[in-house]
Amino acid sequence: MPRITPEQAREALANPPSDPKFREATDLYLTAIAEGRLPQYYLDKFIDKRNNYSDELPNEDVRLRIQHQQAMWLRTRQGPKPRIRQYKCEGGFIRILVGDLRGTIRNGVITDPILIEEINTFGNSDLNFQVGDPKNVERLACVNGVLDRVIGYLTPMVPIEQRP
Repeated sequence: MPRITPEQAREALANPPSDPKFREATDLYLTAIAEGRLPQYYLDKFIDKRNNYSDELPNEDVRLRIQHQQAMWLRTRQGPKPRIRQYKCEGGFIRILVGDLRGTIRNGVITDPILIEEINTFGNSDLNFQVGDPKNVERLACVNGVLDRVIGYLTPMVPIEQRP
């Protein structure tokens, strides 16, 4: 059972916060609760993280690459704003991933004790990517491994016609 009941989610959606960024971030989550689709909500998030973030481990700080990509577009402003390449080795990616994984447990979406233990171990492990660190390959394998196992767990919970 989610921490927020479907009734509470519907009430929150009916009385949205005034901050549009906060509203955008919470509307999908609250709608998923209200409609009983939390497994699909999390499945979509984890598939996006697995497929749309790069496995590349650059020999430079990825924040500098991202800033360069943004600056190049801002300088020329030619065409639509491109999707900035994002990396699984970014600190922000790891923090959000761990938060989302823990959210599946708090919300009762993942109940398998072995997978819960794996998620907790993953969240408490050394996930601090550093340029040139030989352990980065191992860290990236852990990220992809936990994503694959969680996606495998959630997929049967989502009706076939609603799967990404």
